[in-house]
Amino acid sequence: MATECTGSWAIYLRFIRSSKRFRFFLCHHKAATGAFARTLKTYLLSIPSVTRAVFLDTDDLQDLGSLFGNVGNDSDTLVVCVSNGIWLRHWCIGEVTTAYLNKVQVVLVMMAEGKIPSTAWIDDIDKHTPEILGLTEYGMATADVKSAMHELVNHTQIRIVGSIGHSLMDELAKALAGQSPSKRADNFRIGPLTDP
Repeated sequence: MATECTGSWAIYLRFIRSSKRFRFFLCHHKAATGAFARTLKTYLLSIPSVTRAVFLDTDDLQDLGSLFGNVGNDSDTLVVCVSNGIWLRHWCIGEVTTAYLNKVQVVLVMMAEGKIPSTAWIDDIDKHTPEILGLTEYGMATADVKSAMHELVNHTQIRIVGSIGHSLMDELAKALAGQSPSKRADNFRIGPLTDP
């Protein structure tokens, strides 16, 4: 009996997981990585194994009130394009916090200037990005935001170390989609990384 229930539960979870609308949700600072995110979406959708949509706000956001629901309920993976200034955008911080609270997988694509904030910066995040206080209306307390931000160091990181072109975007999309990058993928490094 226990085996039947466990097996049924596994099938149920698989169905729920695969019924999410978005395979990826692209989180980005529009001024810094808007074009990069659009290009990444195009490359991701060109991969045959990516059979569901890729969320990009300029294409898919119908209503600002549904933004966090799209992350927490409708996406398998949050891909954060970490650039200079992204941690000053409360919407981006809210997307990361929503992923944390809903156990959505997070992958950080570290742009050349992108950094994970220090522990001290995160502890004072409400001073650096006071707009995060507005996230409480979406059910995110400041403590949730800080916990999510402290968790960033534990997520998979892909650091862009070369110039951005066709080869890099193709390999990056394949890596995100779970395909092995080629042996020539020397334009980025995958794994828990430290600053160069």
